[in-house]
Amino acid sequence: MQSLVALYRYIARRSIEESSTLICPYRRALLDTGAVHFQGAPAHSDQLPSGLVRSISEWIEDALRPPAGEAEGHLFSRCVDSIHNAESRVRSLADRIRTTLPLLLSTLGSPTSDGGVFIMPKNRSEKLTDYYLESLDAYVRGEMRFRAIEDDDASASTDEAEKSLLDSRQKRAGFPKLTEGFRRLRGLAREEDGSDLVVERLLAGIDSLCFETFFLYSQKKGLLEIKRRKSELGRKANEAHMDPERSLVEVLKIELDRVYTSAERAFKALPLGGSAGVKGYSPFSFKPREGEDNVMIACSESRTSLAEGFEKALLKILNADRGIFGVNRVRARGLPEILLLPGNAVPFYDRIGDTILLPFASTRERTLDHLVEAIGSFRWKSDDSLKIQNLWSDLQGYKGKRPDVELEPSFVRGYSKWLKCEMDGTSPAEDETISIMGEALRKEGAFVACYA
Repeated sequence: MQSLVALYRYIARRSIEESSTLICPYRRALLDTGAVHFQGAPAHSDQLPSGLVRSISEWIEDALRPPAGEAEGHLFSRCVDSIHNAESRVRSLADRIRTTLPLLLSTLGSPTSDGGVFIMPKNRSEKLTDYYLESLDAYVRGEMRFRAIEDDDASASTDEAEKSLLDSRQKRAGFPKLTEGFRRLRGLAREEDGSDLVVERLLAGIDSLCFETFFLYSQKKGLLEIKRRKSELGRKANEAHMDPERSLVEVLKIELDRVYTSAERAFKALPLGGSAGVKGYSPFSFKPREGEDNVMIACSESRTSLAEGFEKALLKILNADRGIFGVNRVRARGLPEILLLPGNAVPFYDRIGDTILLPFASTRERTLDHLVEAIGSFRWKSDDSLKIQNLWSDLQGYKGKRPDVELEPSFVRGYSKWLKCEMDGTSPAEDETISIMGEALRKEGAFVACYA
């Protein structure tokens, strides 16, 4: 097995050295899926999900491609597509609220502090709706520490900058109060006609818009992180004491070895996803899986089915555990990049490389399970305040010396159970420790509780 792993690393190293042209399709198939038996070379790079997801062959090509403005490579283009999709969803939800909310305010009215009801004129209700949507955007920007790059910053006066800052602070402070006021429309709707279905749909739209806006800004920050890390890679290559033409290649070889070493260690430390009993990670797939005529069956699948399944699973997980957007790592640099490894890899978060590592097969099978386990590993390792780690240590009665390493597998299993219950709308009543841990995670993501 060690000889086979060494052989794979040799193939990967040769792919880095011969990168003056694009990697050939057959070598791409071998690098990305680890398939030994295949009849044709897949064009699977066009079938990967949009967003921060790429394969090993794309990682090599992107790293060696010189910076070229907007044409930064596979990951950059797919992330731009994902941002456009998120923007269109945000616009659609905002238009729906912009239509529904003024109608409710001008018919049902708005509760006042003295218990009365104020029926708003149509033009005023429309202005309040626009202000509320601007407040939601300002609130999410503040939480995500995201500031739009303005071209005329230099020409803007100090008074205008201070006024803009004050206006943004007022909107951020007013957003929770306005949301609470709209929530009170439930009572008015029940009194009016005994039904609050329209109000429930409005609140669900606000809740979805808040989530989609968080996701949008985290994707935008992730795109900025891609550019920063590419510059960091170039800096490391410049600091290497060797020929400039060889320095980047050697740096990439070292990084590739580190990634596979991390995968091997994770395979021993995190026996998850049906991998228990396997002694080591191998990047090769020797046989077709049961019921498949060809290991490369994914080549014949449509790009839409693969992309939608992966993206829907990721959005479902992030929507169930919104505390991810409150993690300092995500607020500072956006969602982490996802790198697809060949073979029967264990999904986990590589903190040193700041990358979520998933098996390539997760794009077509057990997608939700793989992503849940990887996000659980990310939540554990990105807990800078040690709040979650200390809580889990107390719940498990742990008395060891290395909770950050020895408790991670049990936390990931507990996190997976809790998150699947959250997505199903059930409660893990049989395990009190998981319920307590889930309550702590739920409070981290209580940015807007429209159903509280």
